Amino acid sequence: MALKQGRDGDVAVDDISEDFFAGVLGEDGFPEMPTVFVGDENRFYTYDPSEGHYRAQTEASLLFRLSKMLRECCENYDGGVDVTKLAYRFSKTASLAGVIKRAKGVLEVPGMFFDANLVDFLPCTNGMLRLSDFKLLPFSPAFRRRNKLGIAYDPEATCPRFLDQLMRPALDEEDLELLQRWCGQALIGVNLAQVILFLIGTPGGGKGTFIRILNRIIGPENMATFRSALLMNRFEISGFVGKTLLYGADVAPDFLNCSAAAVLKSLTGLRNIRQQTRRIFPPTACESDGSRSLMENP
Repeated sequence: MALKQGRDGDVAVDDISEDFFAGVLGEDGFPEMPTVFVGDENRFYTYDPSEGHYRAQTEASLLFRLSKMLRECCENYDGGVDVTKLAYRFSKTASLAGVIKRAKGVLEVPGMFFDANLVDFLPCTNGMLRLSDFKLLPFSPAFRRRNKLGIAYDPEATCPRFLDQLMRPALDEEDLELLQRWCGQALIGVNLAQVILFLIGTPGGGKGTFIRILNRIIGPENMATFRSALLMNRFEISGFVGKTLLYGADVAPDFLNCSAAAVLKSLTGLRNIRQQTRRIFPPTACESDGSRSLMENP
């Protein structure tokens, strides 16, 4: 920050460095809860140590955080420089708007920032599970995660009721293995096989129960509902950002016959989609009562 000496010889804060305070929001200033800016999404994210992952931040919340930090610095300062201007004028939102603008450049990270080690670690509620040896590790911003599963890792847990009463009466072993492999993709949030899962069956056959259980495991905040008729709408696709599973509930038998359904090919094919955002390809599941073939022409 710039200092100025008055006629009486007193030294006071005259201006602040926007680059410095923008950098303070990052890992140099807050290594335990750094902030990054994803330019492809035009969105800030701040690591939340209590949750173990990054959370989207509004510019207003960052302005409040900066203003609070400046006031606290002034209250704890006992040196020989007059910080009155810093405490009142520069801590106002209007004065800090330039800092946020600079932060978009100083804190910008690549669009792939949150895609590191997705297939190597699972973010559970009680820590990061390393899949190579199933060791539970403490949370850290170094994992670069913005999602977390809805359940804790328990190495002793089993699911006999789920398998014996819900799944095995409805599916043979081959279908169970296929479903388990697809659920693995849902856990990591990457559609490695580039497929869409169709759950087809009679009403009351257990499709909804399975999805509700999966919803609790994945976490409802990590799921998004897609509407095939609106996939050409740029705002519809932007709602998929940060989600790890897309779900179409009770879709019509002919829902793939609309022109916008072609977007599903890009969503499942690991291709960039430039609408409001890019790189959107979580696993996708569709549920239907199977009254007609899903691909049948009207």
